Amino acid sequence: MTPTLNIVGAGHVGRTLGRLFAAHGVFEVQDVLTRSIDSAGAAVAFIGAGRALAQVADLRPAQVWMLAVGDDQ
Repeated sequence: MTPTLNIVGAGHVGRTLGRLFAAHGVFEVQDVLTRSIDSAGAAVAFIGAGRALAQVADLRPAQVWMLAVGDDQ
């Protein structure tokens, strides 16, 4: 069974890793959370998997969480 992955922060690094993980079956990308629902939707479209979110409370439990936010935040 493929482990589930939630992505918090989906800029260049988060989107690219999410896309590679999904394409190669490393993880099942589940939820993608960014500062706005529009950028989350764009990230999901780029990744080709996942559900776009704008609220932390909407994140589902996942086996792996990737925090891909900028280091200045």
